[in-house]
Amino acid sequence: MSGQYIAYRYSMRVTLLEKALVMLSIIENDICFLKRPAINIIGELSKKNELKSLSFLNDCNILLHSGEEFGNAWITSLNKITCFQPFKKEDIEILKAFSINFGKTDTEGQISNCRIHRALLAENLNEAKAERQRYASVCTIFGIVCGVFVFIIFI
Repeated sequence: MSGQYIAYRYSMRVTLLEKALVMLSIIENDICFLKRPAINIIGELSKKNELKSLSFLNDCNILLHSGEEFGNAWITSLNKITCFQPFKKEDIEILKAFSINFGKTDTEGQISNCRIHRALLAENLNEAKAERQRYASVCTIFGIVCGVFVFIIFI
């Protein structure tokens, strides 16, 4: 059971990083073509079903609508991510760094900010896929072997 849980966490990290990349692409498009302010972009992102697993978006949206400044709302919502979620610390740090320039520069600067952070997350995604491929099946098999061993001991 624990082996399957570890394998699940590897797969979920890949999924969440893919969704974070989609999120940054949507933000870039909204900035480039719709010229929406940050509060509206986050509001729209938090409503998208395909991004619901990025729970920090909803938390950030709530904080923004309660009057919090974007950078503080974004970082506070990312700080709520617990150790039970599959993001690694490096993933969260990249997402936090995104807020430094978001909504504070001209359109080109914000587009550049999105692209830089997408590239950084893409590197983490490639690493996460390699880890999943390398360890997920081993963890599942190891969990089954341990379960059989415990079963034999109790017999």
